Amino acid sequence: MMSQSVSTLPSMGILQFHQKTSPIRLERFAPHESLSPFVLHYWLVSWDLPGETIYLQDVIPNPCANLVVEKAGSGLYGVPDRIYTKRLTGRGRAFGVKFKPGGLYPYIRKPLAELRNSRMNIADAFPCDDSALCEAFRDSAPADTLIRLSADILSHQLPQADPIIHTVNDIINDVKHTDTITTVEQMCSNSGIHIRKLQRLFQQYVGVTPKWVIKLYRMQNVAEQLDKGYSGGWMELALSQGYYDQPHFIRDFKSIIGVTPEQYVQSSLSAREQ
Repeated sequence: MMSQSVSTLPSMGILQFHQKTSPIRLERFAPHESLSPFVLHYWLVSWDLPGETIYLQDVIPNPCANLVVEKAGSGLYGVPDRIYTKRLTGRGRAFGVKFKPGGLYPYIRKPLAELRNSRMNIADAFPCDDSALCEAFRDSAPADTLIRLSADILSHQLPQADPIIHTVNDIINDVKHTDTITTVEQMCSNSGIHIRKLQRLFQQYVGVTPKWVIKLYRMQNVAEQLDKGYSGGWMELALSQGYYDQPHFIRDFKSIIGVTPEQYVQSSLSAREQ
């Protein structure tokens, strides 16, 4: 059965992404019901660039591990804690499974902090290898086929649902959708979890610290506002994210996004004019 498309979701980390004008096509598909405790969605990115064109796509991190299949190979990737850039040329595509925060842990049973900014072989995590999936990808199989084969890998020895994944996702979603959460102490107060236990859970299940997650979503919210044409002042924007001084706000934005808010806006304008 064809997985339901969720391609109407926001850009979710792909910076300055405009589906109508971008040379990149991004599709997302909902997971099978049996995998929904662990998987956020499947995704397929494709591009077709003329001649010798080089397209650089910036991507900011999110607290999710991914199973990725691309021309260079396949692998399981932990959470990157900084912006990274994909260099795209010619015609190509990449397929992946985005796990929920904590969703990979029941499969690999090792702290996700050990996988931060790194990868592991799919065969080291799953008893069912990825050869059929990689072959189908090389043969330009449609999304439905890639989804079915990746679901076979994840379902071969399906772990029991882990209630901690639900807890972690509730905490992260609370941060993501509540601009007023600016400290780990607030996360603890809202969740009823002691700070040391919360930090251990995030290192084990997510791979990054609670403090980093707060900063990430505040800066991602800012970047998406800028992508939509925000026209207010920097101090006003800083205040909307819980900052009380502009330099601190700019410093945190640059640490996640790689440039200052003003530089980000300028690069976005330049991209749209090309």
